Amino acid sequence: MSILRPFRALRPHPAQVSKVAAVPYDVVSRDEARTLAEGNPLSFLHVSRPEIDFKDSIYTLQMGEHVQSGIVGTFSLQEYEDGVIKKHEKTRQDKEDDRTRHTLELGAQTGPVYLVFRDHRPLLDAMSRVQQSTPLYSFTAEDGIKHSLWRVVETDDWVRMFQEFVPELYIADGHHRAAAASRVRKRLLESAGAPDAPWNYFLGVAFPGSQLKIFPYHRVVKDLGNLQATEFLFKVQQSFEIVPGDSSIPAFGEVGMFFENQWYRLKNRLTEKFDLDVDLLQNLILRPILGIHDPRVDSRLEFVGGIRGTQELERLVSMGKARVAFSLHPTDLAQVMSVSDRGEIMPPKSTWFEPKLRDGIFCHLTQNLSDSSPLPG
Repeated sequence: MSILRPFRALRPHPAQVSKVAAVPYDVVSRDEARTLAEGNPLSFLHVSRPEIDFKDSIYTLQMGEHVQSGIVGTFSLQEYEDGVIKKHEKTRQDKEDDRTRHTLELGAQTGPVYLVFRDHRPLLDAMSRVQQSTPLYSFTAEDGIKHSLWRVVETDDWVRMFQEFVPELYIADGHHRAAAASRVRKRLLESAGAPDAPWNYFLGVAFPGSQLKIFPYHRVVKDLGNLQATEFLFKVQQSFEIVPGDSSIPAFGEVGMFFENQWYRLKNRLTEKFDLDVDLLQNLILRPILGIHDPRVDSRLEFVGGIRGTQELERLVSMGKARVAFSLHPTDLAQVMSVSDRGEIMPPKSTWFEPKLRDGIFCHLTQNLSDSSPLPG
């Protein structure tokens, strides 16, 4: 059983929504966030990434022909902690700390967790019926993604359908937000009790699995440690056949490598096989050769979302910001669900879901909300 809970959202005026809505805080660097928010004091990046203002020191997404629709609500942190809402990635302590402080300071969750459920026709039909009416918001963001939102007034049927037809939910994106919400809940339960307070739930949008689009999540490494280029290639050759390649996405079971201004295709020559290509890369190159034992915390390793393309890998290496780059085949949703169902964990940044949800369109007030009456407007 999955618990869906309606909530009273803090949301912008329709005339300002396109200026307020912002990319998620964790898909852009501080400099990129500052550039996006420049000249727009209403951008929600001023809230979700407040450091950009310091000195240096039913929701529908349409991307081209791809359309996906999800259900906005708040979801049970007890179910998250009990494993009914399933995760597949480890989180980084520093990012958890950041979101925990942010939520406690604001008394609100400002960005949704991206959830997935297995398709169920009654839910999809109900979503389609709602979308026949005029949306509350509809705008196209600067990246070309169209965002539309419908308000559901009669919520009891939706709550019932989730309880009856959605036995589990999966976190696609937003593991740090969910983990931070859980930490906030535990802290407030110790000090305030109130097991049904708003902070016992986290803000999310749940999408049917058939509508999701997954891109690969690539890796770049800043240096080779104490290895010379020839030593590095020799060590890689112990596990892989290295053949000249190109910038296209590699096939499953292979790794693309951009090194010394050349693309290579790495083909596993060992008998050991891996279910996930991120594990193949981590266990045969990153850990044993480059000494990256914990990808969550190693500052030498950075992740590049697949929507940026392999040309971004070339750019980072060519500019000297990375010494070597690796491209990967995208993990598919069946793999994500299988790992989650087994209670296992993928390496961090194993999947990149696109299009992204926007922050600032709806906020879940966690410490200031005392009733469920609608907000004015």
